[in-house]
Amino acid sequence: MAQAELEDRDRPGAYHSLAFPRSGVSAPSSGLDPAGSGDLAGSGDLAGSGDLADPIVIETTRPELLPACVALVAHPDDPRYQSLFGATVRTPLFDVEVPVVAHRLADPEKGSGIAMICTFGDLTDVTWWRELRLPARAVIGRDGRFIPDPPGAVTSAAGRERYAELAGKTVHSARARIVELLAGSGALLGAETPDRGKARLWYAPGRSRSSSSAWATAVRKVTSHSVGASAR
Repeated sequence: MAQAELEDRDRPGAYHSLAFPRSGVSAPSSGLDPAGSGDLAGSGDLAGSGDLADPIVIETTRPELLPACVALVAHPDDPRYQSLFGATVRTPLFDVEVPVVAHRLADPEKGSGIAMICTFGDLTDVTWWRELRLPARAVIGRDGRFIPDPPGAVTSAAGRERYAELAGKTVHSARARIVELLAGSGALLGAETPDRGKARLWYAPGRSRSSSSAWATAVRKVTSHSVGASAR
């Protein structure tokens, strides 16, 4: 994609902490602990090096892309996650098994150091998807709204019902709804953390931004100074 088709604008956003259950471990049935600390009741080291029953926590500004998640990624030299590479976790709400993979573009200093790979949130997702040979799970159509049907990997009745609540919504509306669903499921940890990053707007050259369908679909959150360093 030509750089002429991209424009970065400052946009307010927020980080949300999401708990991914490890495969073979039951997802939390209730929300935050009774003390209100923001941790799951009974959990230990949520970053990844604790007990096998502990969920893996990622911080994301794009929770609405959860149904498009195809993997979690961390830096290959990050000791917190080295024991997890090759293991799998399950996506909250949609119960899709995804692998934990390693890639040099993951930033150990960003958020919890482990990120979702979604198809596609930004250009780093494209790099990860291509180099790690991951599947594609589209959720946003050319009109900028969530498409009617969930990705084929979402097979559970509960997951498909939750996706139906996003279908037809804009990115902004879908984000608000999925945050509500995550909070109700117990997978959303603590309060959101404000972030002011850049929204990457894509539009078709030679067309006005207001009329281009690509412009309408193109809000892509880029929360680092460069796309290559992004690790939602």
